[in-house]
Amino acid sequence: MRLELTPARPIVPLVGVFGTALFTSAFLLFWIQPLFAKATLPYLGGTPAVWTTAMVFFQAALLAAYGYAHWSCRLLPPVLQVGLHGLIILAALFFLPIGIRWQFDPAWHPVVQFLLVLTTSIGLPFFAIAATAPLLQRWFSRTGHASSDDPYFLYGASNLGSVLALVAFPFVMEPSFRLAQQNWLWSFGFCVLGVLILACALLSIPRVGATLRPAPSSTTRNAGRSTWFDRGRWIILAMVPSSLMLGVTAHITTDLAPFPLLWVVPLALYLVTYVIAFSRGSGRLLRLAYVVTPYVLALVMVVFVAGVMNVFTSVLLHLLLFFLMALVCHGELVRHRPQVAQLTEFYFFMSLGGVLGGLFNGLFAPIVFNGIYEYPIAIIAAAALRPGAKDGGPKKWARDIAWPTVVLVVGMAFNYANTRYGFGSAARYVTAAYLGGIAIMVFAFKERPLRYGLGVLAAFVAFSSSGKKTNTLYEERSFFGVYRVAESRDGQFRQLISGTTTHGIQPIDPTRWRDPVSYYSKAGPLGQLFAALHREGRPTARVGVAGLGLGSTLCYARPGEKWTVFEIDPLVVRLARDTRWFHYWSECFDPENFRLHMGDARLTLQDEADGALDFLMLDAYNSDAIPIHLMTREALALYLRKTAPEGIIAFHISNRHLDLARVVAGLAADAGLQARIQHHGKADTETTGATASHWVVVARRMDILAPITAGDAWKDLKPGPSPLVWTDDYSNLISVLH
Repeated sequence: MRLELTPARPIVPLVGVFGTALFTSAFLLFWIQPLFAKATLPYLGGTPAVWTTAMVFFQAALLAAYGYAHWSCRLLPPVLQVGLHGLIILAALFFLPIGIRWQFDPAWHPVVQFLLVLTTSIGLPFFAIAATAPLLQRWFSRTGHASSDDPYFLYGASNLGSVLALVAFPFVMEPSFRLAQQNWLWSFGFCVLGVLILACALLSIPRVGATLRPAPSSTTRNAGRSTWFDRGRWIILAMVPSSLMLGVTAHITTDLAPFPLLWVVPLALYLVTYVIAFSRGSGRLLRLAYVVTPYVLALVMVVFVAGVMNVFTSVLLHLLLFFLMALVCHGELVRHRPQVAQLTEFYFFMSLGGVLGGLFNGLFAPIVFNGIYEYPIAIIAAAALRPGAKDGGPKKWARDIAWPTVVLVVGMAFNYANTRYGFGSAARYVTAAYLGGIAIMVFAFKERPLRYGLGVLAAFVAFSSSGKKTNTLYEERSFFGVYRVAESRDGQFRQLISGTTTHGIQPIDPTRWRDPVSYYSKAGPLGQLFAALHREGRPTARVGVAGLGLGSTLCYARPGEKWTVFEIDPLVVRLARDTRWFHYWSECFDPENFRLHMGDARLTLQDEADGALDFLMLDAYNSDAIPIHLMTREALALYLRKTAPEGIIAFHISNRHLDLARVVAGLAADAGLQARIQHHGKADTETTGATASHWVVVARRMDILAPITAGDAWKDLKPGPSPLVWTDDYSNLISVLH
């Protein structure tokens, strides 16, 4: 029998001290990621390379921290573990308060610079905090507490801190504090965490009064050392929920409801599943999730194809399915956890699974897939991981493959019959019976994980090739989202759409290929502006456009004018140039008088000479994820520096969810500028292609604006009693939600 030296029982409530330390570490960990990423926006812009680099860095640093925790616990005695981690925390104090500790150089590649910024600015503090969760749980196992044999329940406290930080940043921290203030608050929290870790260390180190007690015995569930089969299972059970979380986020924010901050909900639910799975007494909830999941999945498969529910109900249904599947996977992860001696190893491979899930969705999927296909792939994988009967010999394994094949054949046969012959007036009822029948067949496979997973795969393949009529002509994906080219129902217009946001419309009639429509129609605010500028003889020889779209605005150019377009997404440029779909570029782009700058508009605009533009048009705000760094005091100062003294700045602020007029009003007043706004609500999409739009024009003096914004449609834009001024150091998205 192996014996361990165990500390004498202290009076201090151990669970409270360790739980508070773990809660604080997780809160700081989830706070620093959006905090520091936002601080770098003005320097590096919002390109996908930057955000992918941030994701990879944080996940790699977390994995490295878990690796350090594992190897230090494996190779070092407890006293040296505490000493080493204490030295790391002391070294991290030299990086406080957190801030950017790197001089940006335009000659350096932005990804390389960002990695250096992250490493030199927050690398060591992040590493020190990330290693805390596995270390403290391992140290707790040496305290002699009644629960020390199974300290995994403390992971629930850690994830509670993550959930709170996730919700607090957009709803409390960002509205209440500037970035500089948050940097100091975070640094103070780090110091508090250091004290808590010291307390945990003192409580876990054997001292006078310690006694010998038997070491925790291996459970029959995971006796002895972990095998590579165990490690592979931990990786997969962590990877699939991670991928599923990112997949459902992309699906609901791209295809269903592109609402700001909606991404918070799936991530919060993901963390809550960890809290539940690692908590004591969660058995009933886990069993309930196991029972309910097949019913919800059957309903989701039907909704995926039929689209019979409203957006709100559909979003709730997808979130419910994600929550249940992630909970089942995490429940299995906890069920297969090892004895406490392999605790740090378990967390390392669990972290590796989370990293792989993030890399699959964040790097692999945007390159390989045209649509959000990683979401159904994760659903299929989660279905196959469902616990159930796995025995039965070769015959049952053969049936696990044969029955899903039947589902696929039935689905393909229906699709062929529907495409070739149709079902006339009975089509609605036949389709409903088909969808319901497939869902019921797959539901019947639920007790056999392999059969169930393959059945879900067969159903998705059959449904995806169901021949459903659609107006989508082409679909492609970039790191910024999924774009599709669609044709209007009456066949008069083509549109470029991302999720539910229309980025441009063009008439199909060749005689109208040079007519700007949608937000840029001649009857709308932008058309009125150009007409007035030309009528008044005002200089527009030098025009800048931030955001290409289809290139509709290019057709306002006149001979001899010099236009500069700033666009961040290469796919948008490629689609605008593709004459199979659109013709604004081919009809209106003049290579001698037009320049195209690829990259973040705020960064590329800095390369222009001061006073180089007579008219600057900012058309980057109609998506759900607006680039906040293009709408700050510092950004406006840049725009003013690049425009001539008589220059005009036009903001296109059409947005379904955000009242951006308040932001522009506050910025204009703060800079001593004059601003006028027009809410053009006359949509005539069916006839002319015009859509409702909202534009604000800004200039240094009213005598510059008055002649070109005459008429009742234009109104003076003044800030309210509490002006809202966004800066690089402060912005509050919540305050401008409709």
